[in-house]
Amino acid sequence: MSGVAAIVNPLYKREALLWTCTRAKQLGVEMRNLDTSNYSTYVDQGCVTGVIRPATKLASTIHQRTVTVYGITTYFQGDKTLATVSSLSPVYNPIDATKNSKADPGAYNALAAAGDGFKYDWVYFLQDPVGEQQRPRITEYEFSLSNSRNRYVYDRLEPDPSSNLAVVLHSKSNTRMIMFQGYSDPTLYYAWSDGKRENPIDTTNNAQTGTPLATSIVSMDDGTIEVYLYYVDNQMDLYRVVYTGTNSSGLWGAPQKVQNAQRASASSGLTVIPDIDLGVNHIFYIRSTDTEYTDVQDPFKARLSNDADLESEDYIAKLKEQSEAGGSVERQDGMRYF
Repeated sequence: MSGVAAIVNPLYKREALLWTCTRAKQLGVEMRNLDTSNYSTYVDQGCVTGVIRPATKLASTIHQRTVTVYGITTYFQGDKTLATVSSLSPVYNPIDATKNSKADPGAYNALAAAGDGFKYDWVYFLQDPVGEQQRPRITEYEFSLSNSRNRYVYDRLEPDPSSNLAVVLHSKSNTRMIMFQGYSDPTLYYAWSDGKRENPIDTTNNAQTGTPLATSIVSMDDGTIEVYLYYVDNQMDLYRVVYTGTNSSGLWGAPQKVQNAQRASASSGLTVIPDIDLGVNHIFYIRSTDTEYTDVQDPFKARLSNDADLESEDYIAKLKEQSEAGGSVERQDGMRYF
């Protein structure tokens, strides 16, 4: 399956930036209008061969006010071809020095990332523990505004070697929910970064082994959050399962097939962005009858207030304070603006 990532254009919120790996192993981008199905496909005008691993998954965040894309790249060391996790845009740069191999995912292609839009990014990928094979653990890299980094391995989480990864940030607590497929088990699992214990998502054992994963988080008007996790079942149908609660106190609902979605292509990745204005998630995937990514809209469980309701006096005051400090401000809809 192909790697794909999407993020709302920070300069025009009715447009998504859709990132893919091109045949030339370079990063391609398409501008997808969220209100129409019209778009121009990426055209390779003669790129030289790049360093992106073709099977890598991609992840996109806003890091230090800049749209950033992460993926797995390859490099040569003598006669060996090695791999590392790198930022691909706005600049190509390994997330850690290649000489120490701490960010080497080996043959694994899973990747996910989340960020607060200003100070922190968290990047996740799979690695085998020293002396073990095909028993990967999830590695986290945390980046701060000062460009320092912290590496953490989730020893108690046991994803399958074929598992992909998905992650969302609960911005009020700065904790992340990490989602993956269990070892030798098609069931999907989740864990909070502060709890570090895996928990099964009941009745998701219909997930295809190695299913692509995509997730979004929405802050509701009553103070709760909804986490939407999308995956593909054994029939290549697109499913979603929704977590509702407050941070680590919440419950998953039953998986449901995404309405109006056709079966996915075996080559399809998955990516999703929430659309607060329309009250839907935009899911980008390749239909079984297509070769290009298409956008299907999946409504939120409950509609949010409109923008006018969100622009409260408290919000305006916070916006002014953060702007003067050179930072970002989070609206009640969970989005960050600068």
